[in-house]
Amino acid sequence: MLLWAAQLRRRGRFDGGVGRFHGLGRYFDTPRMRELALDFSALGSVTLVSTFTLLFALLFWLGGDHFGALLLAMTSGLAGASGTTLKKLTRRVRPDAASATHFGSSFPSSHTLMGSTLYGCTAALLATTAPAVIATAAAVAAVLLSLTIGCSRVVLRVHYISDVMAGWWVAASLVGSVVVLRQV
Repeated sequence: MLLWAAQLRRRGRFDGGVGRFHGLGRYFDTPRMRELALDFSALGSVTLVSTFTLLFALLFWLGGDHFGALLLAMTSGLAGASGTTLKKLTRRVRPDAASATHFGSSFPSSHTLMGSTLYGCTAALLATTAPAVIATAAAVAAVLLSLTIGCSRVVLRVHYISDVMAGWWVAASLVGSVVVLRQV
């Protein structure tokens, strides 16, 4: 991923500009939709992801799943570090007319990356320890949260769809790693 991002940067593909589907965010530009998007977007913020990571890791630890607690904490930290590194590497310009506060580079969407990693890893860890009903509910919730966080970033026009898709891709890689490590 790092090599791919560096190569695209050299080719000038991260100069900004309006993406093909980025204009779709304007159709949802109502005060109500903007507030809803801000609420969902916050579920991937550094503050809430850090808080939920500590809470979920503590619950796994107290439940006797020490390895799961460590995996969750390490994976969440790695998600944040990956997002920061990719942002520094690519320095992609943010979309114009953003309707939310944003900082730094656009690629990848850190909200999507960190939120999807946290909720996906939590669901993956619950799949091995919790009853089937709870594990299924956690998996459905993780997918829905990941989708809504990513879509909210496009609706707020602070990310291109490609930024969000990259966040999902890296998060899926991290969640897959947790699944593999859990089975070892």
